Amino acid sequence: QGERFDGMIVEGLRTELPFNFVSKSQHDIDRKGWSPKGEISLVKVEEIHTIFDGRADLVLALRDNDGKGWLQVVDAKTKGCLSGYNRESPEEGHPLQDGQLSVSPYAETDSEREILADHRLQLTLYCLALEEHERKKPQSQQRDILPPAILVAASGRMIRMTDDEFKKSKSDLEELISWMGYISAIEDGHEPPKCSNPGVCKACLFFSGTITLEEPDGLLDQA
Repeated sequence: QGERFDGMIVEGLRTELPFNFVSKSQHDIDRKGWSPKGEISLVKVEEIHTIFDGRADLVLALRDNDGKGWLQVVDAKTKGCLSGYNRESPEEGHPLQDGQLSVSPYAETDSEREILADHRLQLTLYCLALEEHERKKPQSQQRDILPPAILVAASGRMIRMTDDEFKKSKSDLEELISWMGYISAIEDGHEPPKCSNPGVCKACLFFSGTITLEEPDGLLDQA
């Protein structure tokens, strides 16, 4: 405790922090069914709860020079530590080793930007869970949430999202969760929207088949 970190004091940390987060989205869905007298309304869905359970690798508790408290999610990634890793000559090793001499807290190389982009929604989900948890505390005990970061094991660097990247990821994640809830609640046979990037879809939770749905809420359980 008491270590300096990016202009702040690290007051403490928590590893493998468990969380349970419920995202609520508003909808206007009228599920219909057949009857001898014609189509009838069976159920109206106005709000969908999407439930996430998991653990965050690391959460730092920090305090700035003005005494304000903050929390930051840090997720460790070992990509680049096996195939291509070169301890003796990092410049000839994995691309994630390229930025190891940089002191910037932000991504400096294409490989660093790529790993942040690949995991931005995962990191943002952890932050939304933290924000929800903080809102339940008395005002005087609440901490704001910093943009999340990745600890790149191949270089030892900790790189974080910019404020703009974090804001965009929040918007994208909330839109995705709302869409997932909508798809879970409408009738079978609904035509899904056309995918704009099929390659990215291979990393999607829908593609991986790790989603479980419960009525009346949409329950997402990511393994």
